[in-house]
Amino acid sequence: MAAKPYLFMYGDYLDATPLWTTLVARGAAFRDRLRALGANVEWCALGERGIHGNSHMLMMDDNNDTLARLVADWVVAKAPV
Repeated sequence: MAAKPYLFMYGDYLDATPLWTTLVARGAAFRDRLRALGANVEWCALGERGIHGNSHMLMMDDNNDTLARLVADWVVAKAPV
């Protein structure tokens, strides 16, 4: 489990509705369980990185090329040597 990397990527405005507040909390609980098992987990809150205006459908947002680059760079950084 420790060798497998996990990436959680979230857009912003997730505190705007009770549904997304709940879903983010569940994602964070899952992240914490994975970490407790020794997994390599990264939590990427796009708003905290200065990337704003994203929905829950990141691949359909106007800046999906920027987000795809973030994911691709993350995959390359986590690839075994």
